[in-house]
Amino acid sequence: MAQPYKPEAGPWPVADSADTWRDPQRDREVPVRLYAPERLTRRWPLVIFSPGLGSSRDGYAYLGRHWAGHGYLAVHLTHPGTDAAALRGPDGRMPKPIKAFLAEVPHRIDRPRDVSFVLDQLARRPAWSERIDWGRIAVAGHSFGAYTALALVGLTVDLPERPNSSFADERVRAAIAMSPPGDGKFGLHANSWAAVSRPVMSLTGTKDIEYGVGSAARRRTTFDRCPGPDQYLLTIQGATHSTFDDQRDVLIKVRPTDPAHHAYIRMATTAFLDAYLGDDQQAARWLVADALTRLSDGAVTLERKCVTALGLE
Repeated sequence: MAQPYKPEAGPWPVADSADTWRDPQRDREVPVRLYAPERLTRRWPLVIFSPGLGSSRDGYAYLGRHWAGHGYLAVHLTHPGTDAAALRGPDGRMPKPIKAFLAEVPHRIDRPRDVSFVLDQLARRPAWSERIDWGRIAVAGHSFGAYTALALVGLTVDLPERPNSSFADERVRAAIAMSPPGDGKFGLHANSWAAVSRPVMSLTGTKDIEYGVGSAARRRTTFDRCPGPDQYLLTIQGATHSTFDDQRDVLIKVRPTDPAHHAYIRMATTAFLDAYLGDDQQAARWLVADALTRLSDGAVTLERKCVTALGLE
């Protein structure tokens, strides 16, 4: 019988704190929330989380707390210009259509640079730098944040007069992309995924409709086009675009999230992090054993390709 993978809160009490760090080179403030395991003396692997359009450092706490409880430092960002404040005008309504936010070129640049800036800041602050394992770093994100995470591991994007621009950061070892975009959005094209050569777990749902396309099928583009190695695609039956978040800063009608969906997401992402940041053989074996499919009675599928973790395939 398949066993769940770390489904409950981890053994470490979790402390969270908020701060705002200023990047003088860009004259830009980046708010952060840090979830850290208490009383853990060894160095921690690090996960940077980039939220989706309209969310902030306060969203996706169900992941930050879970990862921290299992021995990770999770740092959640707010990206100014695509956060909740930017999407709420004086009357409480969006000042412009979502399509306009997604089309603005500066966000494609600032978001990945925010992540690299936060890594720089963590390295410069002894209170954090001395507790981070700098060889074990992942970036995770949802929707616009999935683009951000993938950009850090080699996804290229066309910018005005700068085709195939890259924001890859060699410090990042793996990525988790929830509701990743297809080509035609954010300046992405058919070859944008060609240089992604680090492990990636993509997550989506059968009702995770891509904005402007009207189909959930495009969410698998990252899995299909990344050359590898170690590519995964988790698909949850009935999950929508809003399933992956846990906070509704912007007034958009959404269906209630099935609690089981967040449990699947916690288990899959924690196993991926343990396998690819922690070199944990048990976690890698759990990922390739189709355990979630059996645990969910077929409601979850986990595809994989080019798996090299620990020589399992």
